[in-house]
Amino acid sequence: TMMTTYDPVAGVEQPYPIINIISMIAWGLGYFGMPHILLRFMAIEDEEKLTLSRRVATIWVVISLAVAVLIGLAMSDVGALKTLTGSDSETIIVQIADLLSKHGILPALLAGTILAGILASTMSTADSQLLAASSAVSSDLFGDRVAKTGDKKKAMNAARFTLLAIAVIAAFIARDPNSSVFGI
Repeated sequence: TMMTTYDPVAGVEQPYPIINIISMIAWGLGYFGMPHILLRFMAIEDEEKLTLSRRVATIWVVISLAVAVLIGLAMSDVGALKTLTGSDSETIIVQIADLLSKHGILPALLAGTILAGILASTMSTADSQLLAASSAVSSDLFGDRVAKTGDKKKAMNAARFTLLAIAVIAAFIARDPNSSVFGI
């Protein structure tokens, strides 16, 4: 049923309220407003390619999410993976790669490809978020001053300085994954 969900901790079926369903749908709709996605669309060479890009992206998302669900169903049915709860569920892809790596050379190569894909997508998202943050901050902090001079070299240097400053701050925050930045 679409109105219930399985709680693996308690081992029972529980109601899935309509507000949770609407909330999950809203998460998907919010994806299109993310800065790193918008930057990719703004950087496209030709407006004619937007339609093709949108179609390719939509088809890819449908295929990849369907395959992800099928893999999850298959592996949980045969008991190959233990039930992950809480933040452990974030390690599912690493768990699958580890499981694959124990079954010969070809599955181990596939596991390596999966892990390389995780790293590549993480780096792509991180650099896009860093560029979006630095351009927003540099235009807010230095935009008026640099615009008055009309010097593009100063604008580029301001953006580079801001990017470096944000990267250093991010590295400082990330140095201890168990710490909390805001005490939350």
